[in-house]
Amino acid sequence: DLCPSDSRADALCDALLEFNPRPQRMLFPCGTLALETIPRRLGAHGIAVTPLIVYRTTRIKPDLHVREFIGRGVDAILLASPSSAQALVESGVSVRSAAVICIGETTASHARLLGLRNIHVAAVHSDAGLVAATRDVLSMEAVTS
Repeated sequence: DLCPSDSRADALCDALLEFNPRPQRMLFPCGTLALETIPRRLGAHGIAVTPLIVYRTTRIKPDLHVREFIGRGVDAILLASPSSAQALVESGVSVRSAAVICIGETTASHARLLGLRNIHVAAVHSDAGLVAATRDVLSMEAVTS
């Protein structure tokens, strides 16, 4: 019944803190790599947050065919979470000069810390925003080439 303005933990926290009546207790279904943003921020405002792990994020190394395909060069790599940036770097796949398009600033910051370059951030932090940012970035690169 409550949808934040965009797909960021801070936006969800803002929406919950403005909701009337403000919740006192919250069950937080999440994955094993969930950031502490929601429990920490809501807890600071007196909301008891109980995390419930409902899925486990596992990393698999791309098979040789996929690594070779990406190694030949791709135009863009889309990252929807900090853990996807981590998995990309750990995979050992060379991203060369591909545009790295991140769903939001949290993911972009993590990608920068990991040494990724040519980073762009979606203006709207959602799947649709990620697609729009990819279109815009690739259109700009086509014009400047």
